[in-house]
Amino acid sequence: MSIPHQSAPPGRGRPLPRALAALGLSAALLAPAPAFGSTDSAAPEEGSPAGTDCVVINEAFPNGGSGSAALSHRFVELLNTCETAVDLSEWSLQYRARTSTGAPSSTVELDGEIEPGGHYLIQGGGNNGDGAALPTPDAQTGVAIGAAAGGTFILATTSETLEELPLDSVLEHDQVADLLGFGTTNTFETAPATAATNTTSIGRTEGVDTDDNSADFTRGEPSPTNAAGETLGATDPAEPDPAEPEPTDPADPEPAEPEPTEPATPTEPSELEIAEINAALDSDGEDRPVTTRGVVTAVYPAEQSFNGFYLQTAGSGGDVDLSSHETSDAIFVYSPAAISQELVQIGDFVEITGDATVYFENPQIALYPGSTQTPHHELALIEDEPFEAVKPASLEVPENARQRESLLGMLLDPQGSYTVTDHYTLNQYGEIGIVLGEEPLINPTSAFRPGAEAEALAAQNAERVIYLDDAASTSWQGWSDDRDEPLPYLSIEDPIRIGAEVLWQTDVIMDYRFEEWRLQPLGKLTPETAEQVQPAQFENTREGNESPAERAGDLRIAGFNVLNYFISLGEDEPGCAFYTDIDGNPTTNDFCDARGAYSQASFERQEDKIVTAISGLDADVVALQEIENSRYFVEDGDRDRALAALVEALNSAEGTAGTWDYVESPEEVPADEDVIRNGFIYRTDRVAPEGDSRILFEDGIEDLDQEAFAGLDLEEIFSNAREPLAQEFTALGGGAEESEESFLAIVNHFKSKGGSGSGDNADTTGQGSFNGDRVRQAQALVAFADALEEEAATGKTFLMGDFNSYEMEDPLQVIAEAGYANLSAQTGGYSYMFDGAVGSLDHLFASEAAAADVVQTEIWNINSVEPLALEYSRYNSVGTLLYSPDQWRSSDHDPILADLVLSGSEAPGDGDEEETPEHEAWSSGAVYTNGDTVSHEGGVYRALWYTQNQEPGASPWSAWSQVGAPTACAGETWAQWAPSSQFDGGETIVHDGVSYTAKWHTRNQEPGGRYGPWEESGSC
Repeated sequence: MSIPHQSAPPGRGRPLPRALAALGLSAALLAPAPAFGSTDSAAPEEGSPAGTDCVVINEAFPNGGSGSAALSHRFVELLNTCETAVDLSEWSLQYRARTSTGAPSSTVELDGEIEPGGHYLIQGGGNNGDGAALPTPDAQTGVAIGAAAGGTFILATTSETLEELPLDSVLEHDQVADLLGFGTTNTFETAPATAATNTTSIGRTEGVDTDDNSADFTRGEPSPTNAAGETLGATDPAEPDPAEPEPTDPADPEPAEPEPTEPATPTEPSELEIAEINAALDSDGEDRPVTTRGVVTAVYPAEQSFNGFYLQTAGSGGDVDLSSHETSDAIFVYSPAAISQELVQIGDFVEITGDATVYFENPQIALYPGSTQTPHHELALIEDEPFEAVKPASLEVPENARQRESLLGMLLDPQGSYTVTDHYTLNQYGEIGIVLGEEPLINPTSAFRPGAEAEALAAQNAERVIYLDDAASTSWQGWSDDRDEPLPYLSIEDPIRIGAEVLWQTDVIMDYRFEEWRLQPLGKLTPETAEQVQPAQFENTREGNESPAERAGDLRIAGFNVLNYFISLGEDEPGCAFYTDIDGNPTTNDFCDARGAYSQASFERQEDKIVTAISGLDADVVALQEIENSRYFVEDGDRDRALAALVEALNSAEGTAGTWDYVESPEEVPADEDVIRNGFIYRTDRVAPEGDSRILFEDGIEDLDQEAFAGLDLEEIFSNAREPLAQEFTALGGGAEESEESFLAIVNHFKSKGGSGSGDNADTTGQGSFNGDRVRQAQALVAFADALEEEAATGKTFLMGDFNSYEMEDPLQVIAEAGYANLSAQTGGYSYMFDGAVGSLDHLFASEAAAADVVQTEIWNINSVEPLALEYSRYNSVGTLLYSPDQWRSSDHDPILADLVLSGSEAPGDGDEEETPEHEAWSSGAVYTNGDTVSHEGGVYRALWYTQNQEPGASPWSAWSQVGAPTACAGETWAQWAPSSQFDGGETIVHDGVSYTAKWHTRNQEPGGRYGPWEESGSC
């Protein structure tokens, strides 16, 4: 997948400055130097647009237009800090949502000039609020730019939407004059500014720009000013009652109690049950003094945790009926005093009087016993009255928001099976996405064609996931001073892989924060507390997957995306910025021409993992993607230099020079290429290239049948992708005629889904941006394959690589309709994980003749299912050292392999002249290939690939697929379901007296579950 390294798949962001803002502290005062550096000092590039260093974002109000907002619309105000006017006619203000990794979603074109010392007002949309109107704007849009939780404003020196904007800290970009990231955003200058509120904007102090959003911007009264100098009159936002301390987000630590000088007389507290408090807060949203009783179920410290405890009604929980249980019996109590003085512990029965409120969508009681500003607050430990202990609610964690809300804050004992589906943010925020059931979430367009069914699955996925958290506000982001803290859950000995079963150890608390439902441990999880509070461990699914399946044919071919393998280093590129480890050592490049490792040490760590993985494949031909195109980095323009370096490393690992070699570039190559390319390496003792390689571009196909390429503008089609590379290979030592032993392989790397396109390249169908271009690239590939088959006089062609398209998307339909079988999809496995769902962007297609030679296909899950924290790029990035020079997380894509028994060689089982019965008895010594059927212990089985001495029925994942016994059902006859039976989608079966139809490829997934691949058809 062609994405600059820093543009990783998105996760749920919650940067530390949000907590710092709640403390009233500047991140610049607390954070170390950001994990971002450059070999050069910042300076405007030659040819930068005039005014780049003059105009800054001066103020932003992203909350405008909501019901209680001070102003009717959102706005961004610019300031010219120079003594000359600046022409903005080619500039734009762009906005990217806080968790987005693609192009900005909104672009507002600017016009006119901004005078010296002058302002420029850009008005955004509103939500029909009744706040004050803005002065006449100088530019405006109806789009609601900005969000309360955070986002990023980009002042761009172009009117075109920026297609590739890095994540994290952005200090140098040739089309960005200024950038403001705020709240829980993933893009900012050094660190995000605090978020605004409904009555305060975030403004720059006297135009000072230190390239640190967290230091440059503070909250204040909105003062939008346009180019004419018009602004608002003084506003008078309502101040909070000084008798009631401002409620604090339970995720953020509290430094000290505010000390207002004149506390107001509080209202007489109401004595209420906890459920009554929650219901009252739900109904009117008013803060109110309350007195209630309950049992302490969880306690969280002040430091990097919630600074409070959960309280649940005595005797509640147990067998909760979600159909009638509407309101939670628990509530969070924010109480710095109770925590600092250790006034409560789990199991205490207490009575409290405090102020109930809703803060960040969570009910809570603010409790400050002994404070002069809250004399009515009290905390009493009840020791002389009997009480019934809280019982954990013993149930399957519900998968809809209403039922989850009815359990908010309550103690849970999760029932049923749960599976890891997301760990992208594990090394950022200590959280793991899990889902009820035995399978991870599936990417919608891996399961369905784009449309209503895929959209429904996407909505279902978003609703089902819940995050197992660490009850901490610790952040391991690059700019955070928490980075040297050990990670929770994960260690080098205890892997956590997508698809692993969750093995519960303790009860948990239902929680909601940072816009996600969560399960919290009963205390802050650290290595020191893990034995007591870690709620779960995880199945080790590495066992049995250390190597791919044993070879089952004459040859093995494989495809592998090698994660920007660059021998050219960032340290050798002037001005190349970099990311650092916790000790400040550079690791990987940040938006440089060279996309891989910054230093030699970092490169060696990357290469060690890639070499281990390729060696472990035991492949004879490997089609590579995302390897350096060395023509742009070496003086002699040798395009193959990186390929040669990888081959040298593989031979060194083998201990034998000449074992591996690479396919040389053809004489004709495109004039303009990407800095990454496709390539082939091969074992010289098993195969040999037949003729020269070919690249699909105009000059590279002049001698081929041009009719195949009619109407295709190849230069335009591959202007944003890597051109396919083709090579014919001949097997060595097979014993057959050479002409019968050759095959064609074409390696591909289509345009990525990132960025923002228009027309058929706009993301309107859930297939990502540039789907139209990928369709045209698929059409060109099919034409290329047709022309090459005609030239080589072979029908055996394999299309391999990173197609940046999920299984059911349009580009792959083009290939399928041309007669190619997606062998990798037929395995039922997946090669990639994105946004908490599995799917395949990488594929192995075979023509009909080639597919007949394939006896085994496998997606080797060594990368996509492994945490990002293990990648070479994250070396020493957290307080737990997780790097190892092994195959695990050597890339972000999994390799795909296929074993071939080439026609003309003596394939196992050939030569039998006598007819065998329709279903001969299985024999442990016999060899079987795809399609063979046998009988065994009363069942009939069909071989899916080459197999010997694998007993049918012994494992649901073996080479044998059971053919279910015919069963009458509702006037029809269908096969009985069996665990080992493989279905491709559309088949109807019978199970436990009910008929089901397969919605997509499935194996060993029992019909009858709430989710999964089976749709109930009717009762027998």
